[in-house]
Amino acid sequence: MELTGTFIPRSGYAIRRASALSLVVAAALMTGCSTSSSSSAPWWGTSGATTCGPPAVARVAGHLMNVGSCAGSFWLPVPEVTLHVGKTIDLHMTEEGTGPSGNQLAPASPLPDIPGTSVLKRTVTDPDKATATYKAVHPGHVRLITRGRCILDGHERLSCPVVEVTVIR
Repeated sequence: MELTGTFIPRSGYAIRRASALSLVVAAALMTGCSTSSSSSAPWWGTSGATTCGPPAVARVAGHLMNVGSCAGSFWLPVPEVTLHVGKTIDLHMTEEGTGPSGNQLAPASPLPDIPGTSVLKRTVTDPDKATATYKAVHPGHVRLITRGRCILDGHERLSCPVVEVTVIR
């Protein structure tokens, strides 16, 4: 939007009434839009423009943690998280466009399985199959691994470690 007005030394710009009213209306509309869209944004959504596209996002005790690099690759060493029994970790796998026109979303890598352990239990899986909640049920240690196409340290693999979880009492 272009500001129209006359330059007044030491005072900046004197904006004409029509322009000032346009700015007020535009600001009100923009504030209304951002408020309504941010309240319905998912927990893993970003609050602004970003160039970072990690392969997953974890939420532990309300804190968000990007899992992997901004280039969509998982890392070694694997990020570590400690939970108390009864607490949860939420995990969202980044989605990509699929289908003939690319307008359907699917996880770029599948949600991690819990490999034969009773340390964690998946309690919720969202219909998008990209988001799940894992609950700490017994003390111990487990590495969550995604099975399927993924990138680990820049190389395509059939399985990648996502996060290591230690559960304590």
